[in-house]
Amino acid sequence: MFGYARLRFVPSPGLWSAILPAAFMLAAIAASTVLAGPPQPYTAVEIGLSDGSYNFAATGLNNHGDVCGNYRDSASHSASFAYLGGTFQTLYKHWLNQGIQAYSINGAGVVVGTTPLPADYSSSVPVYWSTPSGFTAIPVAPLTGESQPVHINNNNQVAVRAVVWGHQSNVTKIGQGYTYIGTYGGSDYATTDVMDITDGGIFAGNAYDANAVSLGMIGTLNGAGQVSSLTTFSAFVSTLTTTVSAVNSSGACVGLGAWGPGVKAYKRNADGSIVDLGLGGGVQSWAADLNDKGLAVGAHVDGSSKVTACVFRGDGTVIDLDSLVSAPYHLTDAIGINNKNQIVADGKDGSGHTHAFLLTPSMQTYNGNFSEGGLSGWTVKTAGNSTASLGVDPANAANYALRMITGSPIEVDQTVNTPTEAFSLDFQYYLPVATGHLDVFLNGAGVGTILGSGQPTGVWNDASFSVTDPDLLGLLQTELKFVYDDTASGSEIYLDNIILTPEPATLSLLALGGLLALRRRR
Repeated sequence: MFGYARLRFVPSPGLWSAILPAAFMLAAIAASTVLAGPPQPYTAVEIGLSDGSYNFAATGLNNHGDVCGNYRDSASHSASFAYLGGTFQTLYKHWLNQGIQAYSINGAGVVVGTTPLPADYSSSVPVYWSTPSGFTAIPVAPLTGESQPVHINNNNQVAVRAVVWGHQSNVTKIGQGYTYIGTYGGSDYATTDVMDITDGGIFAGNAYDANAVSLGMIGTLNGAGQVSSLTTFSAFVSTLTTTVSAVNSSGACVGLGAWGPGVKAYKRNADGSIVDLGLGGGVQSWAADLNDKGLAVGAHVDGSSKVTACVFRGDGTVIDLDSLVSAPYHLTDAIGINNKNQIVADGKDGSGHTHAFLLTPSMQTYNGNFSEGGLSGWTVKTAGNSTASLGVDPANAANYALRMITGSPIEVDQTVNTPTEAFSLDFQYYLPVATGHLDVFLNGAGVGTILGSGQPTGVWNDASFSVTDPDLLGLLQTELKFVYDDTASGSEIYLDNIILTPEPATLSLLALGGLLALRRRR
């Protein structure tokens, strides 16, 4: 997870030559169900240079938001980069080195990849960059041959993929030897590709039989670094080929299953159950990475053969990411996702050149103070003689707030991204009369209730509901809903300044409190 992903879709020579033409030409026979959400659920930052270099492609992402990848310099030579702490840095290479490739970056900023050595520019060897200014060769296991170090975890264990057919992949710990991931267990496979390894020693990839048919593969290393278990699987009953792109700390993995004329994304849970991440109806899709929350990223192909980067939530919802960039850019592949729900994605411009983007989720409500054009971003559901509208602040005629009057239950909701760590849902409310009750829900779960009886009236009150349930943290485009009701008609409440505040947040709340007070008095 959070590492190399680009070559994860090339499990064996010739596989894509059979899959891709059909995947891109097959028209979808049903429209995709894509969640739009409020404006800009993510902010996008392009990663690159403005010196004439081009074709920037991301290949790895760590939990700090650091990225690695590759590009062509202004002289059209191969080059690789590390985007560290928001700063673009070119990785050291030999003069006119044409074979350099960066594949993965770990939490310490160590990048693994390949590059030719000065003594032999005809072939590439695995290397790592502990700093961008220089690299060190990774010794190649004898039975691996030419190889690609496709992922590095935070323990400096490297998943090394065998490039030459019939050779074995291995896991190498920098400076401490290697472990073959080969003909282990009851089945004798011709070769294996290990594509990912977690900090806990769970590895995943692909195992091929003598006919080059690929099965998914997942296993574990013991404390001594040796293979202690290995399981192979097919994604779907009718699947001809299964590939694995990434695995998370729980042992869930994602990839694609190829059958007949197309491919579709899947997630295999730690218990072995398979979740179809695709959109159905013949829509093509594939998954490149997933985080520990189980959110997966990849791409899908719509009915017009347009390839679009997306997030697979795993509940049947697919979130398109293309709207985060403006023309002439089009996001085509989501490459990686970290535990902060940051995403790296590649896109194309009008000339067909590749551009890399780091997408960071907005962890805030949209128009929470109702100053962005009335109730923009909010969905209102009323019945009977109940009403919900933008009303004048009863304590400050220069301000506006959400006004709800009961007759029947009133629902006001929007989709939000929740912080990945504990947070509080904060807002202010005003009761003209101490009646009615307000229930607050997040992703369908109740997070708090305000009973009008006994509450102060005629003044603005502060509400803060702590959210610590892991099932409610790190959600993308989930529903935040307020429901107001009473046994009798005419109960009234005003809401304003609805925000999500990461905890601990005492100082932040003090600062925000002043800001919110100013908003009411403007």
